[in-house]
Amino acid sequence: MLAVIAAAAASCHAAAPESPSLVRSRGVLESGRWDGVWRFRNGVELGELRTTPQLLRRGDTIHVGARARGVPGSCRLQFGVLPPRVQARQHVYALLPPSPPSETEGSRVRDARSNWAQIRIETDGQIRAEVVLGEAWHARAAVLVAELRCGTDSARIPVVAGARAEWGSGTLGAHAEVGPAPAGRVEGARALLALLPVSPGPTRVVASRIDAPSASGPLAPWRVGDGHALVGSVDGEPAEGPATSVWFAWSDRGLYWAGQVPDPDMWSDYENHDDPLYKQEVMELFLAADNSETRYLEYELSARNVTFDASFARYRRGDEAWDSAWRTRVDVRGTINDASDQDEGWSFEAMIPWSELCEHTDVACPVGPGTQLWANVFRLENPGRKRRVGLALTPTFAPDFHDWNHAAVLELGL
Repeated sequence: MLAVIAAAAASCHAAAPESPSLVRSRGVLESGRWDGVWRFRNGVELGELRTTPQLLRRGDTIHVGARARGVPGSCRLQFGVLPPRVQARQHVYALLPPSPPSETEGSRVRDARSNWAQIRIETDGQIRAEVVLGEAWHARAAVLVAELRCGTDSARIPVVAGARAEWGSGTLGAHAEVGPAPAGRVEGARALLALLPVSPGPTRVVASRIDAPSASGPLAPWRVGDGHALVGSVDGEPAEGPATSVWFAWSDRGLYWAGQVPDPDMWSDYENHDDPLYKQEVMELFLAADNSETRYLEYELSARNVTFDASFARYRRGDEAWDSAWRTRVDVRGTINDASDQDEGWSFEAMIPWSELCEHTDVACPVGPGTQLWANVFRLENPGRKRRVGLALTPTFAPDFHDWNHAAVLELGL
């Protein structure tokens, strides 16, 4: 079958703490009010938590209210919003210190999706804060946390009591609830205040308009910036190691797709067009006019510049004999199929003509600025040529690369 994997595709992650922190998903009382009082080791208390909006979307500002008692002048409270690992029945870890991206906290690397905000404490102890949910958000929940830092060294003061705390302990229930932690296990560095529901909505990507590049010119000269980093295809978590990134552009001739694929051991045994590239290591692109699961195209490319393509009338009803008129170029940095050396990886560029897209999908020609397609990009990688890792432009939340409900909206820019 085409690009079918059992997508144990949850990508590898930084090492997790020995005692995972679990938070209750049904702790909300009403109108964004949350129960619980959290007490820090120096006696500071935090409670009466309120949050809006009740359902978050990418880019939303989370308005937080609470009441603090006993905060010394040498201390400061701050709220953070962290991406939980709740997909695929993963636990919630508070992994993310508010430090520069280059720093780590033990073995835990800071996640760029985390965001922090200083709070305002009124004379009556009322707290107001605003924390922004990042645009690169895929998780269906966000963990709201509080930290207390005191003294000239801004040392974190641990939480010693409260309904939920980092390093807390409890039993995960059928509804992702967790019972109170035993008294000796509640102490932690942060107060886990709330698990906020998120409706991320589709990822949005803008393709820049370019003059049609020459076939003899440099590879993807229009590629600028860091591109769009691929994430775990099932859970949306960042991939381990250097990012696999893709770029899109367009001209009157066609849609351009480029990628940077770091790979210490490039591997592909397939040599012929329409070989089943999806059984080994490959980059894949799916394109359609909408998410109706009808009339869509699949393109695959290996580091050996071998291609596979197929046309689908409807969900998984494909024609592998169909051949695209797309053009591809690959730049390899290393040796393919030689496990004895260390490779850097490969880059690629592909051009798909609009005439093809308009004939075999419901994209309407002529296209222009503002035209929208639906798209997803996947990378299949076999570290050690054994285990299987799946990455995606936007996660499908299921081991199904043909899922269009979570595809990205690709808009042609000016």
